[in-house]
Amino acid sequence: MSAVRVQGLTRTYPSDDEPVTALAGVDAEFERGTFTAVMGPSGSGKSTLLQAAAGLDRPSSGHVWIGDTELTKLSETKLTELRRGRIGFVFQAFNLIGALTVEENILLPLKLSGNRPDRAWIGQVIDQVGLGNRLGHRPSALSGGQQQRVAIARALASRPEVIFCDEPTGALDTNTAAEVLALLRGIVDDHGQTVIMVTHDPVAASYADRVIVLADGRIVHDLPQPGAARIAEHLAALGRRRVPTRPSSSRGMSDGATSIGDVTAGSASVGGVTAGGVTAGGASVGGVTAGSAGVGGVSDDGMSFGGVSDGAGFGPLSRGAAR
Repeated sequence: MSAVRVQGLTRTYPSDDEPVTALAGVDAEFERGTFTAVMGPSGSGKSTLLQAAAGLDRPSSGHVWIGDTELTKLSETKLTELRRGRIGFVFQAFNLIGALTVEENILLPLKLSGNRPDRAWIGQVIDQVGLGNRLGHRPSALSGGQQQRVAIARALASRPEVIFCDEPTGALDTNTAAEVLALLRGIVDDHGQTVIMVTHDPVAASYADRVIVLADGRIVHDLPQPGAARIAEHLAALGRRRVPTRPSSSRGMSDGATSIGDVTAGSASVGGVTAGGVTAGGASVGGVTAGSAGVGGVSDDGMSFGGVSDGAGFGPLSRGAAR
């Protein structure tokens, strides 16, 4: 059985002119014990897919399953309970509680759900993330990489069926990002954890077993175990199809270069992996981090933690308003 499955998933949002389609009939399965990266241009539907698959947002039509449970049939209360017990979340913002210690932050989801911690499992998690000598520290005493490790440990505390990550390395430098990605890879390999990660970075995506690329709300590529160069090549080709070539401008674009929002493709250089005349990689592409905007401000259960308002996600996303 798949860890996560979506079928015929659509999501449209009202606007002043005409409805905006974020997802246009997406079908996908995510096998247990695998690491999948989800990529695509800004506005392609990456984060909308993650939010719908994680029960943070209800699709306009279609179906979502976590294991054998169909999310689209659940009430808001049941969705909150499912997220707390069966799903872990890691976001670009660490969303740790400043007044709590590392250990208290890790155990917070269990405390909120009223479950007793499995001390043997928590010990394994703490060893895996390398925080054994930091348990009594507050987040302010930790580096960015250490704080993201706490967030990953917190996501693992309840032994979830799947962990959803939205740009988990977007706020980290290259070396620290590599450490966090290696940690995510390790929890898949060592514990059989299922990880689904939205990212704009081909280097980050290369840690995954599989890369799904979205454009205009549809899956356009499904790549098994691609390297960073191959991922960048597909993204560059997608950019060339989406944007017509135009002459260079006074802003310094070379002949034949095209611009996708603030991302230059065609002969642009962005990061550390070159493919098809386009360099991709690093913490951002053209200075743009796609699909990580926080939305919401509505609380499921009357509690808000560090800007968190979904009751269990501990992240910047809230149901019903994502774009």
